[in-house]
Amino acid sequence: MRILITADIHCGIPGKLPDSIWCLKLIRNYAKEHDIQIVIVLGDLFHDRVNLNIEVLSEVYDTLRTAKEEKQRWIIFPGNHDMFLKNSWKVNSLHILGDVIEVIEEVGPLVLDGTTFHIVPFIYYESVYMETINKIKARKDDILLTHIGINNATLNECFLIKNWSVVDLTKTNFKRIFTGHFHCHQECGKVIYPGSPIPFRFDEGVVDHGFLVYDTKTDVVEFIKSFEVSGNLEPKPPDFITITDDNLDKAANMVPGNNVRVILGKEYTNNQLSELKENVKGMGAVYVDWTLPESADKEIAEEHETLTTDLKTPEAIFESWLKIDKPKLSTETLLAIHKTISQEAEERFVVEEEVLE
Repeated sequence: MRILITADIHCGIPGKLPDSIWCLKLIRNYAKEHDIQIVIVLGDLFHDRVNLNIEVLSEVYDTLRTAKEEKQRWIIFPGNHDMFLKNSWKVNSLHILGDVIEVIEEVGPLVLDGTTFHIVPFIYYESVYMETINKIKARKDDILLTHIGINNATLNECFLIKNWSVVDLTKTNFKRIFTGHFHCHQECGKVIYPGSPIPFRFDEGVVDHGFLVYDTKTDVVEFIKSFEVSGNLEPKPPDFITITDDNLDKAANMVPGNNVRVILGKEYTNNQLSELKENVKGMGAVYVDWTLPESADKEIAEEHETLTTDLKTPEAIFESWLKIDKPKLSTETLLAIHKTISQEAEERFVVEEEVLE
């Protein structure tokens, strides 16, 4: 059996509803054309944790209703953006879709064509997440479906702290692990992120975006690039591309219909930047932005990498930030404030859950 696996579609990002619906239709159409009956969404179908816009809900519902009419079985569990409370799956934005897709709101096994998939929705506290994982009696051929950031994975192209998470799944007994949460497609050992089907920001626009097709019989995972299989599906979302200022003319064919970030190789006055922006828009760009030269970005990256090696706790990350930004208050005072806020936040979330119960 072949299963299509995707994540992080984020329906409801302001101004990007057509793009998210395009993602759903692309996945639905690909599954139909390739005779794939099961689609698994690894969380974050929606974007807004608090308010579900009626237009967003209506568009998503209609698209998924068509998928059900085409005999597709869509399975989803909550990601952090689908949850109203950080520490509970009880209130989420997926309930309303229960008659067109299969919503799973708890930890447990799911057997598909003889293969056991263990589902673990998003868990806010990493220590609790690892406790949950360690309680699962997985066999060597079992597969984990989840939504979490793991150690050594990259959130997006500009996320420089790669070792910030305490979640380490390398020693678990699962044969494969598919997870959402980070928007860049990547493999970290047996952990695979499909990434988001399309980029939503410039710092996600350097890598290819798409979804996975997993064959349970051969254990083969194939990464399908969204823009390569979209065919005539319209309206095509704008891609996020980066071009150096001295290469704009040569790369003019890449500009139309896309968001363009220009890497500045020299200093510009405000008037010159305005002219640059208008010129690139005149070439057909949807949106234009600019950034520092690559060499400057590399220096910043190296500084962050030096300061953020082997970060294992929120406190360590906070201390690393203090070293970088050097705020006026003393380190001791800021760390005390940080601890107080963290403790009060934890207590408040516990109270919120008790009220729901």
